[in-house]
Amino acid sequence: MDVLACVLRKPMDIILSEFGGVAPEISPLVWGTAGDVKYHLGTSTQSYINGKKVDIFMLPNPSHLECVDPILAGRIRAE
Repeated sequence: MDVLACVLRKPMDIILSEFGGVAPEISPLVWGTAGDVKYHLGTSTQSYINGKKVDIFMLPNPSHLECVDPILAGRIRAE
């Protein structure tokens, strides 16, 4: 939760509402039951570092960590 709130600047009220399953982006039809692992949903933000705009992403990822590499590789290839 610290990374979502402090690094990616996701509003705390949205993070906390996701724990209750009431956030609009949480659909059981799409995500199933995400449980208490909210970084599985991913998020993104823009930040300025040394005056340059930087896009920061936390990619959505499944519970099986070995699946994260193909998701990341696909994202990088797409860009």
